[in-house]
Amino acid sequence: MINNHSLAQLGLQPMQLNARFRKSETDEQRNENALVFIGAELSVIWENEGQAEWQLLQNILKSFKLDVENVVCFDSNLLQTDETIQLTIEEIIELGCEQVFSFDEDSDVIAELQEGLQVAFLPDLSEQLVSWQAKKVCFEIMRDLCINGCTN
Repeated sequence: MINNHSLAQLGLQPMQLNARFRKSETDEQRNENALVFIGAELSVIWENEGQAEWQLLQNILKSFKLDVENVVCFDSNLLQTDETIQLTIEEIIELGCEQVFSFDEDSDVIAELQEGLQVAFLPDLSEQLVSWQAKKVCFEIMRDLCINGCTN
């Protein structure tokens, strides 16, 4: 069951993002505005309307007026070899991102990313489904980073 709390119930106010993070009109702008999420099982939930985690992620993005088309996700469970980790890091760098949002603190790719990029750890999506406190933490982290200077 999805934990349906409004932002007001969580003690949060709706936020406006800097113009560079709003919905883009061209593919070139999408690359410049890309947000990167890394987490275990993201490939399973990504664009799977039957998954409550996917619906939650879409709602999080909508609350910050972010377009899912500007989001690039990587499933940390699939990044097990040095080669796949290196290719993922190169792809993130090519996107121009300096900030990565992670639902996974323990994967090898995160350790590598922390050497050159800022990694913000978010509560796991499944945890957010059952805990309004976890959801609030996620919103606060994203608000602080995307509103107060999230750099891509």
